[in-house]
Amino acid sequence: MDLVKAWHLVTDAVGWERFSKWAYRAIYWWLGGSATSFNMGYAPLSSEVQSDTSLQEPFAIELYRHIAIEMRLERRPVRRLLEVSCGLGGGLGYISRTFDVGYCVGLDLAFAAARGARQGFGFGAVQGDARKLPFGDGAFDAVLNVEASNNYYSHEFLAEVARVLAPDGLFGMADERYGAGTIETVQAGLTSDLQRAGFELVRFRIITANVMQAIDLDDARRERLIARAPWFVRSLAREWNGSAGSKKRASYDSGQAHYFSLVARRRVS
Repeated sequence: MDLVKAWHLVTDAVGWERFSKWAYRAIYWWLGGSATSFNMGYAPLSSEVQSDTSLQEPFAIELYRHIAIEMRLERRPVRRLLEVSCGLGGGLGYISRTFDVGYCVGLDLAFAAARGARQGFGFGAVQGDARKLPFGDGAFDAVLNVEASNNYYSHEFLAEVARVLAPDGLFGMADERYGAGTIETVQAGLTSDLQRAGFELVRFRIITANVMQAIDLDDARRERLIARAPWFVRSLAREWNGSAGSKKRASYDSGQAHYFSLVARRRVS
């Protein structure tokens, strides 16, 4: 049986959320320290990212920079920033040293990810559920969520983000949506969900073309990582990555999937 078909059968049987929980744990173990910003990326590269020779994953970092700029972090100092689903911490680490942020906290469901973020970048990181954030009301001025909400997106998640944000706090998110209809339908649905949770939408962009360009330009580096995986999961890794020829990539090319970024502000009661 084709591995991609088997993957879909497994995820349908056990549920995507339960499957992804274990899949990401395996990915963090496999990647080790060779990758710390696990997302599809963004292109073109800004001069700031392009000139930073210390960055091993410039396109993945560029996606974080895009969200930070959309949130106006270059002109709006943030005392307390939380990233929900921080992974191994590379993106949050970049933001913490590039923008005017007082202190950063990361949260991830995988203990190995939270531990890797603490050890690799020195900021606080804890294990926890995105729908049961272990923080007090109004604890943060900004919350970040990059390419992760598709695993647990719900009213509970958005309500928790709103709860831990101070009034007028900002929420920045980038993610993908499959089978959600037209771009207008995606935007309308997200706007409605955010309003219900106590947010107002500030900015919304479809960045599918930027993300697809990043995948193509970053293909060689990603292929080197995939080559380290057991041969029988390489096709699955390319599918997950959205590489050329994958069903995931075809869904983007046909308009059945969209990649977006948004910024929302928690309404003042």
